[in-house]
Amino acid sequence: MKPFVFQWQPDGSSLKEYTIAGQGAHHVISIAESMYRSLLPDVVVAQACAHGAPNDAKGEADVVAWLKAASLMAQKAPVAYGVLNKMGNGLPSPHSQEGYIVHLGDHDWVLSSPAGQKTSALLKKIAVQQYGMSDGDSQGAKFNYFKNYVESQLSCMYLNMLQAEPDGERLVAQAVAKVIVK
Repeated sequence: MKPFVFQWQPDGSSLKEYTIAGQGAHHVISIAESMYRSLLPDVVVAQACAHGAPNDAKGEADVVAWLKAASLMAQKAPVAYGVLNKMGNGLPSPHSQEGYIVHLGDHDWVLSSPAGQKTSALLKKIAVQQYGMSDGDSQGAKFNYFKNYVESQLSCMYLNMLQAEPDGERLVAQAVAKVIVK
């Protein structure tokens, strides 16, 4: 649901993500989509754990809230569907390890978010120095279009890896030059 939730706006910026049940809308809408398609309850619970592990009362309560919200969207009864316990106030017991594994697997954000921020800052510098953008251009649509195109061709993770090398700024600028036609 990220492409749905994070749509590009006319100026190339990303649509603001709203929250559902205290979580980014993409997460809950994705769970609802899985429920709507009648994926196995264990799979849906594991997916719901991506943004939080049920390793304590609060963690489990968060996952339960996301499942309840998704159930409303998918028009499924969460207890009958099998994603909540018979009381409807917790996950089925015992907790499956898959939920914890999915949670760990979704932790790329601890690297990808800072990589995106660092890459964006460097792309602004490159846009101004090598592609003639003004400082004003680097704050609006012109830069957003540039950045979106570059990042659609070269991932932020790749560019961040290059940036970390000795002479990394030059390596990133060379990579960008291969995809931007002047």
